[in-house]
Amino acid sequence: MTQTKQRSMVIDIIKGIAIILVVAGHSGNPDINKYFYWFHMPIFFLVSGYLFKSSNSLSSLKDQLRKIVSKLLIPYFTFLTIITAIRYLYLVSNSEINISQIPKDAALTFFGGTFFPSQYYVVMWFITCMIFTQVIFALFLTLIKNRITIGVLIFVMYLIAHIESTISMTHKLYIPWAADVALISVFYFAIGYFVKTRIDYIKTLPVKLFGVITLLLSVILVVADRYQYISYNLDLRGRTYNHIFLDFLIPVIFTTSILLLGSISANIPILRTILSEFGKTSLIIMYLHVPIKLIIENFYHSNSVVITLGLLIPYVLSKVFLERVPSMSFLFLGVQSVSIYRKNKVA
Repeated sequence: MTQTKQRSMVIDIIKGIAIILVVAGHSGNPDINKYFYWFHMPIFFLVSGYLFKSSNSLSSLKDQLRKIVSKLLIPYFTFLTIITAIRYLYLVSNSEINISQIPKDAALTFFGGTFFPSQYYVVMWFITCMIFTQVIFALFLTLIKNRITIGVLIFVMYLIAHIESTISMTHKLYIPWAADVALISVFYFAIGYFVKTRIDYIKTLPVKLFGVITLLLSVILVVADRYQYISYNLDLRGRTYNHIFLDFLIPVIFTTSILLLGSISANIPILRTILSEFGKTSLIIMYLHVPIKLIIENFYHSNSVVITLGLLIPYVLSKVFLERVPSMSFLFLGVQSVSIYRKNKVA
C-alpha cells in the first residue's frame, strides 16, 4: 500500500471513529456526552480542512464554490425533506399536529441552525456550517493569499466567536443556518489545512511518541474534569465555547489521540475494515442516526441498540441503495457517481 493510500485509509478510520462517537454522543448517556462533545465535531472540521484543496485563480474559485455548495446543499435539502416528512407522519399518527403552527414550523425548519423545531434535525446545523466554513476559507486563500494575514483574520473570528458565546448566555441569538458557528469552525478547519501543508516537516517528528503523550493528556483531562480540578464544556451547536486557550488545545489533543488510535487500527484488519467503512459513509450516518434513534425509542430503550442501528441502517442503506443508483447518488450524496463521492467526502 502506498503512503497516499495508507494516509487516505487512516483518514477514513479517523472519520469512522469520530462518527461512532457522534452517534454514541447522541445516545442520551450524559456521562459520555460531555467528553465526546469536547472534540467529536471539531475533529470533522479538522479532517475536512486537511482534505481541502485550494484554488489558484478567481475562475477556479468560482467553480470550487459551486461544487462546495451543490455537493452539500443537494443532499441537505433531500434529507431535510425526508426527515420532515417522517416527523410529520409521526405527528399526524399521534394526533399531535397543529395546522395553525405549520407556517411557523416550516419557516423555522428552513432557516435551520438553532431555529430547528425538533430533535429530528439536531445534526443538520453541521452541513450549513460546513458550507459557510469552506466558502470563507476558500475566499481567504484565493483573495488574500498571505498566510499570516489569513491566520490573523481567522484568529480574530475565533475571538469574536467567544464574545458571541458570552453574549448568548444572557441573550437569545437566532442566526440562520448556524452561519455564526463558522466563526469558530473555520479556526479548526484552518488548523487541518495548514497541518497538511507542513506534512513533510511533521513526518520528521516522533509522531507516535507525540500521539502517546496526547493520549495520556486526554485521559488526564477527563480525570481532572471528573474530579472537578477543571470544569470544561464545548458545544459548537449550542455556542458553548468559553475558554479561548482550552477550546483550541483540548480538541487538538483529542484529535491527535484519535489519529494515534486510527494509525493503530489501520494495522488490525477487522478494525481497519469496520472503521474505514463507517468513515466512508459518515455523512449518511450523520444525517440519519438521530431520526433512527427517535423512532427506535418509541418502541425500545437501549443505548447499545440505538448506537448499533444508528450506524448499521444508514451504512447498509448507503451501500445497497444510495451508492448504486445514479439518481440517488445525486440526490443523497450530491454527486453523479460513487467514484466521485469517494474522492470528495466531507464528513
